[in-house]
Formats: sequence, structure tokens, C-alpha cells
Amino acid sequence: MRAWIASAPLHLVNGYQMTTTSTGELDRHEVGPYAVAKSKGLDGQKIRPYSPNLRGILGEDFFRIAVLMKSRRGHGNNLRARWRTPRIQRRLWPAAYRQGPLWSAWALVLVATNTTVSSPTGNLQSGRWFHTATLLPNGKVLVAGGAVEPDEYSCTAGKDSAELYDGALGTFASTGTMTNRRYAQTSTLLQNGAVLITGGYSFDSSDCDQDGTSPAVSSAEIYDPSNESFAPTGSMAMVRGGHTATLLTNGKVLIAGGDNMEGDVPPFFLVDGSVTAEVYDPATGLFTSTGNMVTPRVGQTATLLANGDVLIAGGWSASQNASIAAAELYHPATGAFTPTGSMTSPRTGHTATLLPDGKVLIAGGAHDRTLAESDSAEIYDPATGSFLATGSMAEKRCSHTATLLPNGTALFVGGGSVVAEIYDPSTGSFVLSGLTEFDRSGHSATLLQNGNVILIGGALFEPSYTTAELY
Repeated sequence: MRAWIASAPLHLVNGYQMTTTSTGELDRHEVGPYAVAKSKGLDGQKIRPYSPNLRGILGEDFFRIAVLMKSRRGHGNNLRARWRTPRIQRRLWPAAYRQGPLWSAWALVLVATNTTVSSPTGNLQSGRWFHTATLLPNGKVLVAGGAVEPDEYSCTAGKDSAELYDGALGTFASTGTMTNRRYAQTSTLLQNGAVLITGGYSFDSSDCDQDGTSPAVSSAEIYDPSNESFAPTGSMAMVRGGHTATLLTNGKVLIAGGDNMEGDVPPFFLVDGSVTAEVYDPATGLFTSTGNMVTPRVGQTATLLANGDVLIAGGWSASQNASIAAAELYHPATGAFTPTGSMTSPRTGHTATLLPDGKVLIAGGAHDRTLAESDSAEIYDPATGSFLATGSMAEKRCSHTATLLPNGTALFVGGGSVVAEIYDPSTGSFVLSGLTEFDRSGHSATLLQNGNVILIGGALFEPSYTTAELY
């Protein structure tokens, strides 16, 4: 349950006093780029008072704070809300930095009961974001590549190192080195237990030295868990980064779209994506071209449906400086793509999760560079070929993760918040679930064999995190 809870008056560092609202259900709407919250109704729950030095909430539940600033002259365009979490140990209140008599403030506290707090586990050998993380048959997790800022250059570059997470020990250890530096690549567990790594953005010192960007690559390689080594395999027909790779029911891998020139930090790529697609055959180690997509895409999602088709949704259009709402289906039997219904909102940096009933949950992502509508979610129904809106997330998210849990719900983490939430298909709604140690974007989330989810790396800004945590 989500409710606003009243607390004792709060005092700001400059002597301003915050009064609090009554309790009630969350009611949020947009005013400019800020979220504005209202409260209504009474709930009767209680919380402990906020600590006087503005350094945290005293209590056992999970709390959210919104500070509303309103000009005493009543100008509506001065009403703003800042969403923060008490785990950030700094003075966060905007009103605390306002000098003069024209500003007043109110504090609102959002409480979620029965929450879960993540726990730290071993640290990575090297910080990573926009890397890949793949659960191996032996229960370990292969973490490969990722973005880094080379000290002597100004561009974002890929890295070639890889490591293994051992859940039994809670530690990371180095494993073989990839044959190429990569970030925003794909990683696919094949039916034989090996892992296919394709494309991504690499590193070119001459380009980066001239404030250029890292080039996409066409190379691919195979990781063999038995000897913990990488070896080259056939190359793709074209260079790709920010593309998708989907294991088909016949054991082959569909490679689709992607930026075929140069990369920046996803999901806002510098050029339009490609319409081309190709299929990798593990038996031959070769890529062969297949039908072209209807819409050029980069930063899209690709989801294997229960009938064996693949749903391709969203992505980024650099020429339009906007996300894509159109979706399409790939049919392995014919090698062709056909249009299907369009999403209710354009998206890139979103997630697509196959639910137990065969439908697909699409959530978050950026509508454009303002992140508008990035708390919305929708359901794709393969039976009707249409998308319908479902409950919205409590947090706006982009470059987050969504993980299907063993009980059929989906865990959402990161992408602009330390707040985790869970989508319940039976109710079509999101509920607050707990806190993570860090606000991660471009991280990975992998369901382990014991039912835990490991969150690895990511960043808000450079440098990328070396931390990992279990949820």
C-alpha cells in the first residue's frame, strides 16, 4: 500500500519550518519537469519524527520524502517537488538553500510496509556499465565488457575483461579476456552451454583523441565455460552496437538492428539504427542474412514469444531525436518481419518481460530526452497484436532492469532511483518493494538458481560502479 503519512514539523538548516500533510493515497500529476504530489483521505498510520540534522529517517520502514516549494505570492509555476530517498546522506532539501521570505515548504512522507532491502555481495574486479551478465549452467554468472572512460581520452570506450560471479562464495574472479573491447554488446546463452558475444562499441584511440566516439564492431566470439576462455567465431555481416540478440526455439540466434557507425552512452545513440537482421547458427559458427525489419532501430527490445515469434519494440531515432512507438514481429519459419500494433508510448531504454501468461510487459524508458512518460507501462497481447496500458510505476526509469521472479511477478530496479518495485500481473499494478544500495543505470540484473537477483555494476555518471548487491 502507498500512503502519505503525517509527521512532526521539520526544521530546515536555515531556520525554515516544514509542516506536513495529512495521510492519504498518493495522487501525482505533472507540472513542468517536476512531479507534484497531493494527499487525500486519512490512513491513521504513524511514523517516527525526522532526525533534526536532516541526515535520515528514524524508523524501520521504507520512506520517501517529497519537498514541495511554493512561492508565498501564489505563483503556480513555482510549485515544485524533489523526490529523494533518506539513504542519500546529504542535505537534500531545496528550500534549505532559498534565501529570503518568498518560499515556504511542506514535507510529505511515503511509507511502504513489508519492504525488502538489498544486501551487498562481493565487488567486481573492474567497474562496468552497459556490460552483459549471463547465468551459466553451473550457476555462476559471466560478466563481460562494459563501458569505461580511458584516462587519456575523452570518449566512452569498451573493455575486454570478463569475470565470473560465484554465488556460493559471494565473490567475483577474473576469467578469460575477450578478443575485442566491447560495450552495449549482446550475450546469449546457447543450448550447448556456451555463450555467444556479438558486436558492441569498441575503442579507437585516433577517433577518441579527436573527441570522436568508439566505433561499432562486427566481430563475435564464443565463451567456453569448461576452460573459461573466449574464441572468435564468424563475424556478422555488418557492424552493430545497441542491437538485440534472441535465442530462437531452433537453437539459432536472431541479431537485429543496432547502430552501425559509432556509439555514445545508450539509449540516446548518435545515428539511426539499421533495418537489417541476421541469424547465427552455432552448428556452423556463421551468420546469414534474414529479412529486413520494417523500421530501422537501435536500443530496442526483442522478446521471444510462446509461439516462437520475436516481438521487436521501440528504439531510438536519431534523425527524429525521439523514441519509436512502432513494433513488429519476426517469424523464424519465413525469415520475415511484419508490423504489429504500436505501443501506447514511444520508448527507448525500456524493458520487455515475457510474463507467465504469454503476454509481454513493456515498462519505462525514454519518450524523448526529457524522460517524459517514463513511469508508464503497457501489456502486449500476442493473441490480439495490440498494446494496452497497465498500472504505472512509482518511479520514472530509463536504462533500468526488469527481472521475472519465480512467483511470476517482475522486479524493477534502477534507472534513476534506489527504489525497487514489483509488478503483479494478477492486479496489473506495481508495489514498492524496497531499497537498493545504489541508484544504478546501465547495470545488469540476473536471476540466480537460488531465486535471488544479483545487481551488478552500472553508474549514474562515470566512473562506473564496482559494487554488486543481492535482492
